[in-house]
Amino acid sequence: MQSVEEIINSTQARISIAVEIDEQRIIEKDSDREYLSASLIKIPIMMEAYRQSELGTICLTDLIEIKDFQKVGGSGVLHSLTGGTQLSIKDLITLMIIVSDNTATNIMIELLGKDNINQFCRDIGAHHTKVERKLMDEQAKAKGYENITTASDMICLLKELDQNEILSKNSTLDILKCLSAQQFRHKLPGLMDQDLMKIANKTGEMEGIEHDVAIIHYGGKKAYIAVLIDQLEQNFLGQVSITKIGESVYEYLLNQ
Repeated sequence: MQSVEEIINSTQARISIAVEIDEQRIIEKDSDREYLSASLIKIPIMMEAYRQSELGTICLTDLIEIKDFQKVGGSGVLHSLTGGTQLSIKDLITLMIIVSDNTATNIMIELLGKDNINQFCRDIGAHHTKVERKLMDEQAKAKGYENITTASDMICLLKELDQNEILSKNSTLDILKCLSAQQFRHKLPGLMDQDLMKIANKTGEMEGIEHDVAIIHYGGKKAYIAVLIDQLEQNFLGQVSITKIGESVYEYLLNQ
């Protein structure tokens, strides 16, 4: 099996990585470099939703009607459903995470407010992460608006799910349950024994971009992993690199 350093060096693209195990940053490369976030931005959106729920600003059981004009393409299922479908806010969050639904994401951005999501990121210490536009918004993209994050910021966000500095334990348990129901397990968890490890992850991808971040629990050990890659000529090659990195961390946890 290749070492993480060998995998990084063999990846023909720009790659940033951060791996923290038991409070020790054991692997780090360019972890503060900014990337287009792709669907990783859905993690802080979900977390801000739970913060607003705790504050009483929103109620997760409230129903929202999905209107045809709100539907966008890309990942997800809502764009294929009949217009007028009603879903609870919590169900929209679930779809946003487990099938990376872009329509659900845009509805949540509208509901929560970009400024509030960005303030949450600052409050948690994820200072490079920001939401500037909805997903699939080509007009905003043409004007230079982008959603941004870093590997280090993603570790910061994932650690909040165990540390509960801002969110309550009930909220973070709900969030972890949602991330653990993730349907896209082909990257970091791809070569792990998913019955042996407790895995919560979120992927992101665009043309030339492949990301995955995860929390891995095994025995009494806990690993936070963030791998962000861009400038790929073929997305598949980025997926392979991320999967190999996941395997390397998996083997490390098994052998400790």
